[in-house]
Amino acid sequence: LQRVNALLMRSQPHLIPTACYGELDLVPGRLLLANAGHVPPVAWGSQGLRFLAARGLLLGVEGPPPPELEVVLEEGTTLVWVTDGLVERRSEPLEVGLDRLLRAVAAAPVAAVPEPLERLCDRLLGLVGLDASDDVALVACRLTRPRPRRDDPSGPVRLPAAPGRGGV
Repeated sequence: LQRVNALLMRSQPHLIPTACYGELDLVPGRLLLANAGHVPPVAWGSQGLRFLAARGLLLGVEGPPPPELEVVLEEGTTLVWVTDGLVERRSEPLEVGLDRLLRAVAAAPVAAVPEPLERLCDRLLGLVGLDASDDVALVACRLTRPRPRRDDPSGPVRLPAAPGRGGV
């Protein structure tokens, strides 16, 4: 983000965008985030419901680099990334829209099987509402550990049991 900021300041000094950059390592569930003034992603799982990453300065302005945050997420954690068009309203403080987003994410039915991500996205779009004056983007993902493939010698292979026999 620091290099993007330097490039913007040299080549597009009139632009002042926001960005939130993340790198996710699936095996340990480690997420590294840097946030330049963007709506922070929401994490929801066994560790609770929370926004991730402190918001730093927007891109295109002089100042300290965006703060970085590293978190380890449990398997099954759902991450939701949105643009400000989903939460921001001209008639209210941004915090009201952020709180509305948290409430909407937390409103999933309690069940042994998590809500499908497509249904979560549809529900968020419906509950949070849309402001036609701004763009809206929404990405949701759920952390699951990669499973070994059949040709991967690093893990056991489980074959379905034949009728009347035990499995391998």
